[in-house]
Formats: sequence, C-alpha cells, structure tokens
Amino acid sequence: MSKHKIFRSIIQFATTLLLGTLLAACGAGGGDRASANNAYSISGVVSGATGVTITLSGAAKDTVTSDGSGKYSINNLANGKYTVTPSKPGYSFNPGSREITVSSTSVSGTDFTAILNADPTYTLSGTVTGAAMGKSVLITLSAQGKSTTATIDTNNSYSFPGLSNGVSYTATPSLAGYSFTPLSSTILISNSNARFDNFDSVAVTVAKYTIAGTVSGTTGVTIALSGDATQTLTTGGNYSFPPLVNGKYTVTPSKPGFTFNPSSFDASVSGANVTVTTFVAKANTAPTYILNGRVTGDVLLLNANNNVLITLSGAGNATTTSNSLGGDFSFANLPNGTYTATPSFSGYTFNPKTVQATISGQNATFADLVSTALPLPTYSITGTVSGTTQQGVSLSLTGAANKTATSDVNGVYSFTGLANGSYSVTPSKTGYSFTPNNTAVNVSGVNVTGQNFTASTNALPTYKLDGTVSGDVLQNVLITLSGKAKATTLTNTTGNYSFQGLLDGAYTLTPTLNGYTFNPGSLSATVSGIDLAVSGFIATKIQAPTYTISGKVSGATSANVTITLTGAATMTTTTAADGSYSLSGLASGNYVVTPAQVGFAFTPGSTTVNNLNANTTANFSSTAVVTTCVFDKPTSTFDGGCTFGI
Repeated sequence: MSKHKIFRSIIQFATTLLLGTLLAACGAGGGDRASANNAYSISGVVSGATGVTITLSGAAKDTVTSDGSGKYSINNLANGKYTVTPSKPGYSFNPGSREITVSSTSVSGTDFTAILNADPTYTLSGTVTGAAMGKSVLITLSAQGKSTTATIDTNNSYSFPGLSNGVSYTATPSLAGYSFTPLSSTILISNSNARFDNFDSVAVTVAKYTIAGTVSGTTGVTIALSGDATQTLTTGGNYSFPPLVNGKYTVTPSKPGFTFNPSSFDASVSGANVTVTTFVAKANTAPTYILNGRVTGDVLLLNANNNVLITLSGAGNATTTSNSLGGDFSFANLPNGTYTATPSFSGYTFNPKTVQATISGQNATFADLVSTALPLPTYSITGTVSGTTQQGVSLSLTGAANKTATSDVNGVYSFTGLANGSYSVTPSKTGYSFTPNNTAVNVSGVNVTGQNFTASTNALPTYKLDGTVSGDVLQNVLITLSGKAKATTLTNTTGNYSFQGLLDGAYTLTPTLNGYTFNPGSLSATVSGIDLAVSGFIATKIQAPTYTISGKVSGATSANVTITLTGAATMTTTTAADGSYSLSGLASGNYVVTPAQVGFAFTPGSTTVNNLNANTTANFSSTAVVTTCVFDKPTSTFDGGCTFGI
C-alpha cells in the first residue's frame, strides 16, 4: 500500500470517529433534560452525616450524594411531584422521606437529620398497582410477633426504614372494597435494603346494610350519621340510611326547639341491617341554640391537655373547658341574647381578654381567643458574709441550678435568675472557715434573703506541694488539685509546678493538656506536717489519625495507570491489573487525585477531596484517544509518535 493511501485512510478514520462523537453528543442533549421547563432544583442539608445518598423518585428519578457539609442539590427538574429519600448504611433519618411539589420555582430547605444506629438498619419498600392506586391502602409489616403500618404515598409507594438485619418481614396490604395479589409478601433482610413484590389490586363487591328507625313527636327532624361514614337526611317519621358497609356508626337527631330521647344511638353494623331505637321528640319551653368558639396559639403547642377554662356570662351563665385537639369549645341550650366568654389558664394570657356574641334565632360563633405563654418567673437568693473577712469570698450554689458568686466589699452576695427548687449555698476562701459551712435554701415563689455566713481565720499551719512534668511537653500543662483543697496551676518552662498554703490532708494531682496523654493519669499525695514533692508525670503527644483514598479505573484501560496525589501531601502510585489503587497514610486536609496514561483520557479528569476525615473512594473511567499522524519523511516513522510498516 502506498504512503498516500495510508495517510488517506487515517484521515477517513479520524473523520468518522469525530462525526460519531458529535452525533452522540447531540443525541445526549435531547429529551426532558434539555427542556426549558427543566430549570428547577430541590436542595437541602443533611445534618449528622456526610456522603448520604439522596434518591429522587416520582416525576423523575435521580441520585446524588451530600457533600462534606451535608449539602445536596438535585438539578434540571420539571414541574411535578417528587419523593426525596436519604439513605446511608448504619444511619436512620428523620424524616424518612419528604414529598416535594415543584411548581415553577426551585425548592430549598428539604432537610434531613441523620441518626447513627447502634446497629445498621435497612429499609423495605414496595409499590401498589391496579384499581387501588391513589387510595389510602394500608400496608401492615409484621415480624417476630410485632407489627407496624404505613399508607401508600402519592406515588403509590411505601417504605419501612430502620429495620434490623437477619429478620424476615411480611408485608400485607388492605383496603375495604379491594383484593390484592399476592395477599402478602415476605423478605429476609440480608445486609441491604430490599423491595417487596408489587401488590396488584382489583375492586371487589362489598356487602352493604341499612340503618333505619323512626322519630316520633315532630316532623322535619335532621338525622345525622357519623362514625365510619357520614350522612345527613331529614325525616317526617321513618328514615333509612342508604346501604352501609360493616362498621361502627352513631345516629343523632336534631331540630331547633326540641330535645330527643335518646339523644343519640350507637349502631354497629356487622353482617345485618340495624333498627334504631325510636327517637322521641320533646318541644323545649323556648328555643335554644349553640354558641361555638375556639382557642388558638401557644396553649395548643405547649399544653397537651388544652384545658382552658371558658366562663360564659350574659343571658345565661355557664362554664366549659376547651380541651379538644383544635382548642374548640361550645355552650348548648342557650336562649336568644348577648353573651360574653372569658378564657383563663395558668401561665397564659389571651387576646382579646373576652369575646362577645349575640344569639338571635340561630347558632352563633365567638371570635378566636389567641393564647400567649407567659415567661416563667425567677427569684434570687441573697446574703452577707461577716467576720474576719468579707470581700472576695467565693459562694457556690448547687441543687436545682449550679452557679458561683463572690462577695463584694461589704460582704454582700446574690444569686439571681433562679427557678423554684431546692438549693445549697457553700462559702469558701483559703485560710478561712465559715459558720455555717453551708446552708440549704428552698425557693418557692418569692426571693430568699438573709442567707448569712460568719468567717473566721484559720490558725492551722500550711505547706506546699511540688512536682514536675517531663516528656513531649513541659510548659503550660494544667495541674488540677483536688481533695482537701481544690486549685489549678500551669507548669513553667522547665515543667515544674507548685501549690502553696495547703493544710494537712489527702490530695489528688491530675495533669491535662489537649493533644497529650500523661503517665500516670493522676497522683495521690498526703500532706502531713511538712512540704511534699511528688514523683513526676511523663507527657506523650497523641498522634493524629490518618486515612486512605482508594478507587478503581475502568473502561478502555485499567492497569498501570499513574495515579498522582497533590495537595496536603504528594504521592504517586499505579493501578493494579484490575484497575484498583490505594493512597494510604494521609492526614486530614485537601487533596486532588489525577489519573494519567499515554493514549487515554479519563473521566473525571481529576477528583478533589476537601477536608479528608474518613476513608474516601475516587473512581475514574477511561477512553482511548485517537492520535492523528502526519506523514513526515520517506521513512516508516510519522510525527505524533505513530509507526507504520511500509
């Protein structure tokens, strides 16, 4: 073959490869991701863990990983409904997932809290298909004699996070009016999350029954059905509710100006029609009505019982309590007139303080009463130190709170901002003793004064206690003295320290300095009539931990790829035959990992690892690079590093 034919073949091959690459890139740019509507994102922060896998499902599917600050962002999303689910082995998350609706704007603040599990836990999930899609299908998960439930979400999916390894779990779907295939599904968790078989649903015919009865004494009575179904009808005597499924119901008659006996009837439908006891109507001497109202605000958030007392005055006097979950209250059987409702609850104020409403031939409603929690009151303990010293006495408060105070020039001290509770006050000053040596104080709704102490000078002789620190550090080691007396000091430049003015007694010396350990950890010493020197502490510097960056090169080449590490440390290695590599013994810091091999390109071109504080993986994929060779001279060698046989 001539040299010109070889050159033309090379040019044709390069042109074909370039056109193929351009066509592939154009193809990859199509689809939903290129749509101008896919301009939104869902973002948030995972606290408590990094490197968390964030899975998006719903209108689109995607997976990202939170960064070293816990932040993540899922981009290029169209409008729609999504479910965001975090996961990481060994952690559970609160909440387990979040449903997000993207509507012409990006959504931020989709945050999660990671909780480190004592043992790794896993998630079982699944999907319901068929006729029950979009309905409140209940999934019951059972294992080892226990069970829990979940309801399918808007994507007809469900999940059970935080499950133990090595346990067989059975999921069973249920919804009245539907049957499911399979009836249940069982999975043994084996060191990974898993999905149950899909439950396919079909609608089934459910037997229905009637609840019927009679009202005597009047016509035009409203009959209300509540419980497992709600309906309302008006009767002039006999009545019957349309067919109902098995369940528990309550039938209640009402008509302004009348009372009924019984006032209501509990009906349990269980495979048969139910006949209600006859309601007998009795006309009231005068028509009565209902006044409704509602308490909102702090009392609903901070007080579980919500027992706000509502006092009614005006045309009729009555009291009730607002104790429903919504803070609602009502007064029944009231004649026409103007009424005032006054709320009260210890520890709260209300705005307005009272509300008025007028009944005029129909039920009426008060304006809302907004509750605000009052700040808890605090109190003080005060007293005076007298005697041979007054100023500079240290007072220690323990008990319901821990505080310290120092007496002033007049011997006066004070502890403020104290809640009700039991406390103990203890005075101390070197060289002095106090009477009493401490005093018990009970704070109960008022400030406490007159907690006084009398100081007297100690006549006992005192001594000194000396020691040394040697080893990896000498200066500024904190030595804590405890026992007969308490004090602290720092070692000097030669590692020596000393405590002066000590009475006879037993003491313990403990050295501390961040980044060092000491041998022994503490020393015991007994002062008995003379100064004392103790044996020394030996300091050893704590070595900082190291980590590993490892990974794998795949694709067109994998073996003998040069991996170069730069940043807080520099290092070079080559990949093994299977493409794996490892860079170990790395201190915490910022690094860049870069692969290289002649004739190949790598994706990514490099990986940056910021604030390395755990073993980290950095993988790369390789592709061959086409080299265009230019004919140089009438030999078998072309510039560009290509050699051909002629």
